[in-house]
Amino acid sequence: MNKRKTPIMGWASWNCFRTGISEEKIKEQVDMLVRTGLAEHGYTYVNIDDGFLGGRDSAGIK
Repeated sequence: MNKRKTPIMGWASWNCFRTGISEEKIKEQVDMLVRTGLAEHGYTYVNIDDGFLGGRDSAGIK
């Protein structure tokens, strides 16, 4: 069995954007993980959280 050398690390959209996310913003953040070298140091996950817990209306808006 392979043991991880680092904890599971990543970036979560909620911490920065709350419900104000878009495809463009998420792609920019993924690109930044690569450009800054964080991806090489174990930041391999991107968690997209759109604030679904509070519910959305029929148009998909909170």
